[in-house]
Amino acid sequence: MSNAKVEPGAFLFFAPTLGDFGLVTREANREMPFSVSGRPWSYTAGAFLGYNVQLGAYVVGVEGDVAWKNSQSTQSAFALTPATYFPTPFGTTGMAVRTESFNGSVKQTWDSSLRARAGFLYTPWTLIYATGGLAFGEVSGSFGYAAMINYPGAFGSAATSGGMSWSDTRVGWTAGGGVEHEVAPGVKVRAEYRYSDLGSYSKSIPLTCEPLCTACAAAPFSTGAQVNLHPTFQTIRVGLGFNF
Repeated sequence: MSNAKVEPGAFLFFAPTLGDFGLVTREANREMPFSVSGRPWSYTAGAFLGYNVQLGAYVVGVEGDVAWKNSQSTQSAFALTPATYFPTPFGTTGMAVRTESFNGSVKQTWDSSLRARAGFLYTPWTLIYATGGLAFGEVSGSFGYAAMINYPGAFGSAATSGGMSWSDTRVGWTAGGGVEHEVAPGVKVRAEYRYSDLGSYSKSIPLTCEPLCTACAAAPFSTGAQVNLHPTFQTIRVGLGFNF
């Protein structure tokens, strides 16, 4: 299960003036919020390897694992915003329309860890333990933005667009606990819960603007989107181990 959030900071605003036209509906110049967040369920399959030492009723050791998954969150949005211009010389109004589209995704395909483990033998065959240490994982994603404003009459239009995909290997931390039970000599089954956090980081995505008319060249627009991510996941693992 994974969780991430995206906040773009991408916008194309209406020009404050078009010749003698003035923007009346100034509230139309607001940035539309957009996020990609979710808690998708996904399979996890992998393997672990460790070394343990028994000290009476206590067991301590180190363990590493690697797992594959297919956890993905996607989101898209579309907005249409009208704005009114008032031409003082003519006493009439004109209408401009902005269209915006957003799309984004965040995906995790694998993770691994290197952890310490310590537990207590509740019975000679049942170990209750806690574990924690370093977590590693791949985080990939994408973001795209496109906006266009069509102005009234012969004033033309303006457009902004941009997008990017990425894939990063992140390092964070993981902690949890579980129960391990010996079902046959040298054969153990376990159930384990872990929470992993791969840290907060950002991506900067360039945007380009094309003012297709000289009158609307002064319209405010963003030159880049800021994508903020904080991938975390919770995992319940059921495993089979062998002593050797």
